[in-house]
Amino acid sequence: MGEMKSAIFSIALFVGVLFPALLMIGVDSLHNHGFMKVSTEVAELVKEEGGVTSKVSRVVDSLKGKGYKITFKDSDGKVVSGKRTFGDTIYITYDYTYQSIKKERHLKTQNIVHVMKR
Repeated sequence: MGEMKSAIFSIALFVGVLFPALLMIGVDSLHNHGFMKVSTEVAELVKEEGGVTSKVSRVVDSLKGKGYKITFKDSDGKVVSGKRTFGDTIYITYDYTYQSIKKERHLKTQNIVHVMKR
């Protein structure tokens, strides 16, 4: 009888505490990994294209539907668009909003890209 009570208690503890915690950690980890991947790939795309071209704009527009807000600015704080000259610096700000298990979460970061394409 004691073994049955301890088995029921351990199952209830797993279902009530451990499983939701593991699920929350797993979901947040997936979103964090995806956010870091997007921030790296967009920065590389801007570097390859030599600025904020139509290809970069299409990628950014497709990411808006997934919760990303990406802005491109120069060192003066002005919004950047189009090809840039060699040596220009572009500051890319990423803001990602997603629904976690319990609440809405926000991730934010910034990359700096130096244009190396002529």
